[in-house]
Amino acid sequence: MTYLAGMSTTARRRSYGTVFDEVADEYDRHRPTYPDVLIDRACEVAGIETGAPVLEIGCGTGQLTRSLLRRGLRVTAVEPGPHLIARARAHLAEAGEVQFVNARLEDAALPPAHFRAVFSASGIHWIDPDVSWRRAADALVDGGILALVSYFGLDEPRSATDQRAT
Repeated sequence: MTYLAGMSTTARRRSYGTVFDEVADEYDRHRPTYPDVLIDRACEVAGIETGAPVLEIGCGTGQLTRSLLRRGLRVTAVEPGPHLIARARAHLAEAGEVQFVNARLEDAALPPAHFRAVFSASGIHWIDPDVSWRRAADALVDGGILALVSYFGLDEPRSATDQRAT
């Protein structure tokens, strides 16, 4: 607990996200995917087509990544959890063109003005807001979009209890 004691309240809250890496197998088993219609709509609004480079912030074990790859997008997936990335790599080995960056967005080396869209599925809140918005904007080409995707309200049997509680 000495590690947490020296942290600011905001930094401490953000560090709680590391728990997902500690339970990567369970996270992978229980985390719902995102509806195809939602991802199709985000791609349509962004005007992105097959072959477009996109950045995904917080890929976890690849739920959204898989959907992006199915649409023929070239994905750079940033994820700080090494166990989560290992699961994503195993799931997506033959799924398409994906590059994993094992780092927090705040620390990731990303090419400027390169991505047509930046996606984050239920994960943007783990990133330092003083840094995240600027990093996402810097990574986007002119006219690129930021797509924040959430499964809140999704009719998903595995998370029905959580949805009712919320």
